[in-house]
Formats: sequence, C-alpha cells, structure tokens
Amino acid sequence: MTELKTEKQQVPPRQARWLVPALATLAIVTAIGLFMASRGPQIAATPVDMATAFWVAVADGDAEAAIAYVDPAAATESGGANIFGRAHSLEGQFEWYESVGWQWTLDECIQTDQGQAECAVAGSNAWSDALGEEPVPGTYIMEVGPKGITAMVDKDEGFARRWGEVSFLVFADWVERNHPSDAAVMWSDSDINQEILDLFEVNTARFVAEQTGG
Repeated sequence: MTELKTEKQQVPPRQARWLVPALATLAIVTAIGLFMASRGPQIAATPVDMATAFWVAVADGDAEAAIAYVDPAAATESGGANIFGRAHSLEGQFEWYESVGWQWTLDECIQTDQGQAECAVAGSNAWSDALGEEPVPGTYIMEVGPKGITAMVDKDEGFARRWGEVSFLVFADWVERNHPSDAAVMWSDSDINQEILDLFEVNTARFVAEQTGG
C-alpha cells in the first residue's frame, strides 16, 4: 500500500478550493432552492427521522429523494456560494460521485439537541479503494427546521481532514504531476459540466490502473 506522508504534501491553490467538498461535502445546502421551487420536502416526524431519511437517500444515490428532505430556503443563507462541494448543486454532486465511484454508508443518526441530530457515516471512492484504504468515518451535525434540513456541518472537520490525508491529496497530486492540463480544468471555479465529469472519470480510471497494476 502506498505510504502517505501528508505532512509534507502541499495542496496547490486550485486544488485546495475543493478539499472540503470534494467531499464531501456535499453541496447540500447551496443552490438547492432552484431544484425545490415546485416540490415540497417530505417532512419526517423528528430530526433523527429526517436526517436518517436524507442519508439513506444519499447512500442509495437517489438525488431527488435527498433533495426532498432539504429546506428550499437553506440555499439563501450562503448567498448561493459554493462552499460545500465540487458541484454547485446536490444533483451535480451526485453526478460527480458517479464519475469517481463514490459510496456513502450510514451507521446511525442520534438526537443531540432540539432540532438537531448527529449522523455517523463513512465515505469511500475509487481512489481510496485503489490505495487499499478503509472507508473514512465522519460525523455530520444536521440542523433540521419545520421545512426540512437547513444545514449540515462536518463535526470538527473530521471527515474532510481524514479524507484529505488518505485519498484526496494523493489523487490530486497525481493528476497535477501527470496531467497538469486536466488538473487546470478539474480544479477550476466552473460548476460541474460534462467536460469536468469526463476528466474526473478518465483520470480516476488512470489512477486506479496505476495503483493496482491493472
């Protein structure tokens, strides 16, 4: 297995923009109102029910169901800024997930405070699988209002930090060194489009082949 020396790795500025979302994390409360204008959220009974239903939909790769549990007004709080994921919408993020072989699994959600739940999840993709890494665990604090999920926070930035160390920085550095022209497009400020999705898919396949000898 590849030895990771993350303390010596430097993240190029354009890659650093996406470390916390390449994730993860998800583009969940940004620009979602565009997709919810004519659709009402399927309100569950409690914050735990709502958070659990959301993560089950995410784990199943069902973007429409996941969006239905998000308060459509949540996007306005960030002014539409892209601060949670590589894509500018949850639907776009699901397309990105597919291009890199992403998988989320849900352990459980528990009640913490009124209107709040914490969900223990784990994430992996083709990069981490090729490197022989186990799924990375994380805990997300889910804020829930009367119309759905209003925010989610990576607790102590634990998932983003661990994911960066075991997988993202390794892949990003590999693309930068071997395919710099691709990297310039992949880490650009543009929203997810077909060119970017194709480049992630192609370079994911190249990276996996090199790591596994395939």
